[in-house]
Amino acid sequence: MNAKLFQSISICLFGLSLFAGCKKDPIDPPPPPRDNVTSYFSVIGGTNVNAELPVAAGTSINKPVIDSILGNNSVLAGSGNNLSVYFHDAQNDAQKFIIGVKGAKGYYNVPTGAAGFANVVVVINETITKEDFVVVVGIQDAGGNIGSYFEVAVHLVTSISNGALEVTLSWDRENDLDIHLLEPGGEEIYYGNSESANGGSLDKDSNAGCSLDSLKIEHITYPAGSSLEAGVYTVRVDFWSDCSVTSNTNFIVSAKLNGDFVPVVTGSNPHQGTFVAGTSDGGGLGSGTEVMTFNVNGNSNSKVVVWRFKPLNYVNTK
Repeated sequence: MNAKLFQSISICLFGLSLFAGCKKDPIDPPPPPRDNVTSYFSVIGGTNVNAELPVAAGTSINKPVIDSILGNNSVLAGSGNNLSVYFHDAQNDAQKFIIGVKGAKGYYNVPTGAAGFANVVVVINETITKEDFVVVVGIQDAGGNIGSYFEVAVHLVTSISNGALEVTLSWDRENDLDIHLLEPGGEEIYYGNSESANGGSLDKDSNAGCSLDSLKIEHITYPAGSSLEAGVYTVRVDFWSDCSVTSNTNFIVSAKLNGDFVPVVTGSNPHQGTFVAGTSDGGGLGSGTEVMTFNVNGNSNSKVVVWRFKPLNYVNTK
């Protein structure tokens, strides 16, 4: 081979090897954006902090500790969930709960209130998409010590329809509570009359007659396009049966119109309450404890249209 030709080929091959050696490694794509706690829920009376969840830490051997949390592991988009938090605080200096979602950024600070027990009201986001997630709750004392986080697994129920007007009951024991809604014209929606002439429907009667489904949710809805009668609506909750439960039952009721909490005439919205064990009554029409009244304005039979697309669930009866 001609010496000059061999030299030229060698130079070219060397140049190609240098070019290949200088190629950049492929760049890893950026990680997907993380969910924020606000896309899951808000906390009534809580302060949102857009930062990473603080780690459990501290040198105090007497830092406060959460013993247990009672609530409903099933939730509906837009509805409330009452968390009953039991804790012990040897130094009597617990200051706040830290409430977040496992794996998500952000959390809420909530004052602890009375030592040893607190009710925390969580409101599920109207547009939540995650069907299963884990709520984490920690507690911090005056010295900045944070006890171990308590985890609560939560499941989003998607088989129950949203609507123009919604009244939702949720509770924390495996027994039978009932929601009653009295319309302005006098018709009462409850398990014995699951649909009204105005289009209101009890589309979930949970644990009916102590046939336990473990959802612990009752839901009355007026689907998009229903006739909403103008006037005052009355919401009552009845303790139908203990179903062999010997502990008190905590519950929460919320009423929403077009996705917003309805201002009440009497009572509160959401409303928290407790039924004492052994006080169930097997009640029917007209039964229950009044928890709120609210007014729907406008002409009788006015249409309130909300575009939602979720399947209706079946109706249970006693």
